[in-house]
Amino acid sequence: YCAGPHCNGTEKAAIRLAKLGRLVKKMIGGVTGWIDEGFSLIK
Repeated sequence: YCAGPHCNGTEKAAIRLAKLGRLVKKMIGGVTGWIDEGFSLIK
């Protein structure tokens, strides 16, 4: 998870995981967007 207009940690992580053969997608809206879509979180 990465927040802020200048944070590129999400991009770097996605690229690294993709190079390892993982299927990845950038989650637009972060955790707030996840919750807004009706998905739950586990603590």
